[in-house]
Amino acid sequence: MWCVHYKILKSLPIDFVPADLPDRLIVRPVDMWAGDNQSGRLLCDGVFTLDGRRLELHGECWEPHGASRKWVDFLHGFRWMRDLRACGSAAARQQAQALIESWTRQYDKPKSFAWRPDLMGERISLWIAHYDFFGADADDAFVDLFFSSLVRQGRYLFKTLQTGAIPAAHFMRLRVIKGLLYAGLALEGREEWAALALDDLERVMAQQILADGMHVSRSPFVLLQALKLSLEIRAALQAAGRNVPDYLEDAMTRMAAAVRFFRYGDRYLGLFQGALGGDVAFMDMVLAQAAVRGKKPNSLPDGRYEKAVLGRSLLMMDCGPAQAHYAPLSFEMAHGKDRIFVNCGSSDTDADWRDVLSGPAAHNCLVIDGNYEHNPYQVTACSHQEGEGYHFIQATHDAYARSYGVLHKRSLYLAHDGHDLRGEDSLIAASEGGGPLQPHIVMVRFHIHPRVLVSMTADGRSALLRLPSGIGWRFQQVGGYRMRLEDSVYAGDLGEMPRKSRQLVIESAIARDQAEMSVRWALQREGI
Repeated sequence: MWCVHYKILKSLPIDFVPADLPDRLIVRPVDMWAGDNQSGRLLCDGVFTLDGRRLELHGECWEPHGASRKWVDFLHGFRWMRDLRACGSAAARQQAQALIESWTRQYDKPKSFAWRPDLMGERISLWIAHYDFFGADADDAFVDLFFSSLVRQGRYLFKTLQTGAIPAAHFMRLRVIKGLLYAGLALEGREEWAALALDDLERVMAQQILADGMHVSRSPFVLLQALKLSLEIRAALQAAGRNVPDYLEDAMTRMAAAVRFFRYGDRYLGLFQGALGGDVAFMDMVLAQAAVRGKKPNSLPDGRYEKAVLGRSLLMMDCGPAQAHYAPLSFEMAHGKDRIFVNCGSSDTDADWRDVLSGPAAHNCLVIDGNYEHNPYQVTACSHQEGEGYHFIQATHDAYARSYGVLHKRSLYLAHDGHDLRGEDSLIAASEGGGPLQPHIVMVRFHIHPRVLVSMTADGRSALLRLPSGIGWRFQQVGGYRMRLEDSVYAGDLGEMPRKSRQLVIESAIARDQAEMSVRWALQREGI
């Protein structure tokens, strides 16, 4: 059992709000997402479960030593309430009450990080959506304590939105809106909270969701979370008997199509701009709730992504500016359910790894001198031609213009039922004055999924790749000084530390005042 003694907690003092304290919810939105029964049973013994990992708390410790921010956010956001509900036992209900009371008494004032507005928005909505579960047999003391905290947190969110403390384009503002809307709909006499939340929602959706459905962050993972929040907001409005605004329905339709754009044959997300592969079962649930069908788009012109699908091969390319990751013109490729070239991913548990994985060397990119500067860059040209049996994507960026005096142009050509990928990476003088003033080392990196076996041929001119399905591919290059096989890491899974993988690196150079250089490479299926 949770080690906070329930009866001792009842004797502790706490400040209450005035006499208009509500004692019931007039609207009770249903939480749409399933919890895990086994995790709920473990939680009855004080063991929390997140992404397959466990954390046991002792005493009233809500800030365990050495826990990552992800763990702390999980604890204070109360997503684990779903697991207790899935368990459904009397012990689970008592545990939920004890945990809520423990948290409420320790974090009763907005001085703590636990009152971070986006975290509070998640917590409020989960408390309200699960009240029927944990409040069914609660006594008057718990009910007063619960509603006192709920009202105070709602007031804090109301002031947060009123002051505009969180930029409209920041994803966390959607969480704040959702929490305030839940509270405004569920608590009698707080209609102004719901009104403010809905007014703000229209402005925020217009700023965060682009015309093609992509989130302004350009992250597939943030996009998925934005769609989830939108679905929850819709469910809350429906539970209150309110009309769902047309702009929200339209945005969800566009977002769902954009999420589907980023899914591979194995149903994971592409690893662009800090995204992780995601939870497949959860993504399936989100898309099922969105109920969007039809052909997946091959282009997100506002989000600046292009995709080529031919036969069983799928190619995605980032043709936009840096956001979470500095990865100009990175791309990924898969065949069927096997991913071949992948960006390294990110880390949702380790800040140091997250920083390391945010640069171009952790992506399928061209890098000069092995380093980079965080200069803003623009993709100055991008085109996607589709013909009978082929796709041709070409884009140019200026990330290296300021430091090196060159533009990078990448061309990708996919043909022959997806069995033949040709690429060319060129550096072109950014002005008529010629190329760089000094010679520079150029490396083009191709990170390989850890399930793919790769080996260099004896002559060192090509490499052989064997997919988990048994299909073989040959990679070769022209124009580089040499090609070598190096260690890499893969960090595309939720809650996991990076694991070892491999990468192919083509090394070349651009000489002093050289106006142009290029490296050509190809990946072709063997035995065709």
